[in-house]
Order: sequence, then structure tokens, then C-alpha cells
Amino acid sequence: MSWTLNSTRTPSDSSTKFSILDLKAQAVRLPVSKGSQILLSELLTWSGEKGYCWWSTPKIAKDLGWSSSAVWRNSTELKESGLLAVIPRPGRSNYWIPLPGRDRVERLQKELAPLAESRGPSYEKKKE
Repeated sequence: MSWTLNSTRTPSDSSTKFSILDLKAQAVRLPVSKGSQILLSELLTWSGEKGYCWWSTPKIAKDLGWSSSAVWRNSTELKESGLLAVIPRPGRSNYWIPLPGRDRVERLQKELAPLAESRGPSYEKKKE
């Protein structure tokens, strides 16, 4: 099944399209823990039509009333089950992509790659 975030359907498009509310309703039926279902549902809300969000782990934890380790534990479960992709941004919060498809992740990586580069100086160890 193809998951997309638009609510309109064109004759040339054979995939079923969902609204954010439809996706959130389906998140509670996925074969992952309840915590992961809650995290996925909230990431879908925060991602909106863009299909990604960039909340920091501490911000997500604070909003959900969880610890940062609980966010990491549940996000790891979602990543392992293929329901979440993360594009790291050195020195800043990651891009979170809920319900990624290969084409969607590749497109977002191309769009977001220049933004994901570190803004600060590089702190690499000097080789002696």
C-alpha cells in the first residue's frame, strides 16, 4: 500500500491517498508498541503536508511527557519496522520522516541535504 499525504486523487494516480487524520487513525493499528504508535501519530501531526518535521528529541519528549530515552527507544522501533526515517543534521535536530517510502525519502534527502549540513566549525581530531 502506498501512503501519501494528499487528499485528492487523480485518474492517472493508482495509489490510495490519505489525509493526516486517516494516517493517524491507522497508526494505532500498526504492529508496534503503543508508545511507538503514539510517537508516529504525533510525528504525522507535526509533519503535516510537508511530510517531515525537525523537532528535537528533548522537545518531543517534553511535549509527550516522556524522557528523551523513551523517544529514542520508540523511534528506534519505528525505524526498524520501516515506519520512520531520520535524516541527521549535525549540530541541530534531525529531520523526522514518518511513513517513509523509498521515493519520498530520496526526494526529501535531495531537498534537505544542503540544509542538513553543519553550520558550525568542524571539530575533527587531528591525526598525529
